[in-house]
Amino acid sequence: MKKLLIITMLSIPVMAMAQSNTYTLKGKFKSAAAGGKVYLNYYKDGATKKDSALVQNGVFEFKGPSDGPQQVYMTFVSKDSPADKKSRGRDSRSMYLDKGLILMKVTDSIKTATISGSAINTDYKKYTELLKASETAISGLRKEYYGLSAEQRKEAATVKLIEDKMDKAEAGQKEALVTYVKQNPGSYFCFEALQKVAGPYFDISKVEPLFNGLPAAQRNAKEGQAFAASIAANKSTAIGKAAPDFTHLDMGDKPVKLSDFKGKYILLDFWASWCGPCRAENPNVLKAYNAYKDKNFTVLGVSVDQEKDKDKWLKAIKDDGMQWTQLIDSDRSNKKRAGDLYAIKSIPSNFLIDPSGKIIAKNLRGEALEKKLAEVIK
Repeated sequence: MKKLLIITMLSIPVMAMAQSNTYTLKGKFKSAAAGGKVYLNYYKDGATKKDSALVQNGVFEFKGPSDGPQQVYMTFVSKDSPADKKSRGRDSRSMYLDKGLILMKVTDSIKTATISGSAINTDYKKYTELLKASETAISGLRKEYYGLSAEQRKEAATVKLIEDKMDKAEAGQKEALVTYVKQNPGSYFCFEALQKVAGPYFDISKVEPLFNGLPAAQRNAKEGQAFAASIAANKSTAIGKAAPDFTHLDMGDKPVKLSDFKGKYILLDFWASWCGPCRAENPNVLKAYNAYKDKNFTVLGVSVDQEKDKDKWLKAIKDDGMQWTQLIDSDRSNKKRAGDLYAIKSIPSNFLIDPSGKIIAKNLRGEALEKKLAEVIK
């Protein structure tokens, strides 16, 4: 069930057109007796960052530099909260910080607080409301699938019923997102909407016309240029194109190039130790490798694990019995990272490359991989 067994890695940054400035977030609880601490967690410049502020006499404040809208996850821990850690994440919400003054009025909880003085959060509410029904439906279908017993998953009719429902829910969501982009071409959330329309394997035919219809200011902004680069990368890795070369370190910290394997059929396999669907697919890749390794075929694994998780990466390779060359794409300073060159937004992803270095197939899973190898390797 492919659509339920893909992990989307990306969180494509959306538009950031504001000039460098500062933001101020002032929060006020209805009760002046409220006290505790508010925590902010967010991802920026390739790292998770944190901040916190005390709630005294029912008020709190955050202040800092702003180079454009920044999504944050806010959690309030009351001074009256029990010590049980499980209760601490309940009063939470996602919101955006942007230059200028943002006011938050807390009546019952942080989660339901009203925000004013911030157009980005008004737009965010509009965008999330658009997705609410479809996201709930899609989440429910995933739970329904994973709730099936092993025997039920073998029943083709049962699985197909869920797949058909998933197709309908996803189609409805994409239709709503297309309408959103057309009606709100200047929205900060256009690029996130476009990414959802593109799907996990980035369908250029669906998003390029929408992208080209955006105002020049959107397309020429930092995130617009990044999205254009994704379109270009997907075009350069289309079937029939020459596979872009790259260099990454192997398990022994030795630099290895994709072109080192030219002359063989290569399955370029993107995965990660923490990716459940990837680990579930590894036995299929191993089976194909063992069947064709003596027939001018090999696998080149590229992990998107971070450097800090290198030990987990090495353990996963050993545990899953992956005997082929493994590289790690963790150097964020590398301007020719494999993940960027191949526009990897979701894993597992793979590319089948022929001996001349040309891409001949993409995203082969399970039996489809062996079938394709049997077709091309005589």
